[in-house]
Amino acid sequence: MENIIAALDLGTNKIAAIVGQKTDSGIRIVGYQEVPTEGIVRGEVVNIQKVVKSVETAINSVAQQVETPIREVWISHCCERIRHESTVIQRRRSGDDWITEEEIEDILQEARNTRVANGDIVLQAVPQSYNIDDRMGEIDPVGMIGADLEADFRLFIGKKTAVSGASMVLSRNGLSECGASLRGIASARSILTQNEMELGVALLDIGAGATDLVVIKDNIIRHLDIIPFGGNAVTEDIRQLCSIPWKTSEQLKVQYGSAFAALDNGKRVISIPGIGGAASKEIPSKELAMIIQARLSEIIKTADLAITNTGLKAELKGGLVLTGGVANTMHIQRLASQLTNMGIRVAWPENFVLAESEDKALTTTGATAVGLVLAAFDALGDNLPSYEIPTLDPNSEQGAQGVLFQTNENGQTPGTSKPAHTDPKADTKPRESWKHRLARKIGSIQEMDIFDNNNDNEA
Repeated sequence: MENIIAALDLGTNKIAAIVGQKTDSGIRIVGYQEVPTEGIVRGEVVNIQKVVKSVETAINSVAQQVETPIREVWISHCCERIRHESTVIQRRRSGDDWITEEEIEDILQEARNTRVANGDIVLQAVPQSYNIDDRMGEIDPVGMIGADLEADFRLFIGKKTAVSGASMVLSRNGLSECGASLRGIASARSILTQNEMELGVALLDIGAGATDLVVIKDNIIRHLDIIPFGGNAVTEDIRQLCSIPWKTSEQLKVQYGSAFAALDNGKRVISIPGIGGAASKEIPSKELAMIIQARLSEIIKTADLAITNTGLKAELKGGLVLTGGVANTMHIQRLASQLTNMGIRVAWPENFVLAESEDKALTTTGATAVGLVLAAFDALGDNLPSYEIPTLDPNSEQGAQGVLFQTNENGQTPGTSKPAHTDPKADTKPRESWKHRLARKIGSIQEMDIFDNNNDNEA
């Protein structure tokens, strides 16, 4: 198979291996496999042996899917704590020749090699602007002429241990690293549209162990932050407050959870079988929603504070975009809109790859993996077409409800072949994707046993 890129997304609860292929029509995801894993804490590898086995399983699976051996991969990096620094790189050059892409790449490499404190590493170097002679604040200097070139960079710095563990995992599996990206930046590549990034937008990727926040304005990454908790914290809250096992808590969260308790009429009760002959436990769905809402409110408020501290919140006309596994929680758009007063949409990576791509990759949990593939092809000089999703005024009725899709008479978003995202309780026609299967299941829940066999089969 020609023109392919393989990548690995190392998440806290799962590892995703993905293969993308460049075709004349665009990028197609031809292989995708998610494998449960242990040994990763908030995106950082802490148990090499456990992660090695999971990576081996994931890579072997996608290699079989594409019938091609995989030896080189792009990889996602995550660091529990990231600090920002600014650096300026200056070059004196001949004023007779125009600035080339090679010159800019050389400057970027110098920024990546900036000396930092012992034990730290530059995870990402992002150019903010260029000054060429007396022309200040240029975004794209290639092709311009000038004797003095000055580049302003924002450096995102973390601990070397955040990447050394991942490198060891690759080595043990006979894999070499072609390139890497921070998870939030990779997710942004597969989710955000050009209009959103130009107007200003914040992306919140709520994963299992950590939440990535990326703020982009004028197509430039202005801020990146990592909130050190995510969906696992919600599950743990349920486990402790309801006194039920972790696995049951996770199932309860996914199948019955809501992020907005006020929308629950308080009439539903979820029955959980007792352990060791004990009586079954009954948990009101409203109580469950209150637990989930409390923790998600903490995550969203923390992100909102970080956005506000950038000084850019009022300029983010593209609003707040949610992705990651937790973004599937029912009514999360409503909660986020209330807490941030921003336009909200939930997104998954379907607009930048061909429709015949592996459907399992086109989910909120596949955002980082797909973004790694797209970023890899970008680095190779590929320019991909994009579909634009219009943004709305957060003060409008639609913005307050977090509906940022325009749909035609068939209920489809222009430029896509899939139904627009709706609230999971909406009465929509079933389709074969996981999102609508989940929507139908949630919509049919009344008072039932969560371990009902029929219910499990539908999942």
